[in-house]
Amino acid sequence: MANSEWKGFSKQGEVYFRASPDERNEFAPLLPKLREAGISLTEAVEFALPRIRPAGGDKTFNEVVQAMQASKADMLKGTMCSLNTTER
Repeated sequence: MANSEWKGFSKQGEVYFRASPDERNEFAPLLPKLREAGISLTEAVEFALPRIRPAGGDKTFNEVVQAMQASKADMLKGTMCSLNTTER
């Protein structure tokens, strides 16, 4: 049993030490914040990846702002339509 535990421990260490010192210094301080929020590092990464660098997502800040404004305008139009058609 001790031998299998040591193999598991040493395997985890290999993964950790394959990260560069700069990478370890970047992710290690964030782990307490994730723990406090009840989020694993895997969950955070899997959530962030498609949102931070989406496929075909090379848009400028101005393009993103314009898209958000258009989306908000569409939502407001829908709200105004539903307010106008609500029976009183």
